[in-house]
Amino acid sequence: MTLQRLELEFPSEVLSSLATTYQTSADAVKEAAVLELFREGKLSSGKAAEILGLERFEFIRYAGMKGIA
Repeated sequence: MTLQRLELEFPSEVLSSLATTYQTSADAVKEAAVLELFREGKLSSGKAAEILGLERFEFIRYAGMKGIA
């Protein structure tokens, strides 16, 4: 898989609200994008899992917890 870098600008308060104990702001944005593309049917569960570094069944379970079936 070829990777490309994307640079985004957000107000600092948005980035602060995205960052958690477990994720950086960049990881949170990446996860949100992958989940949305999966929800829209533009990414398979396998590809979405690969991008996020999860096993396929873990991704499917996680997407379900986020309300995405």
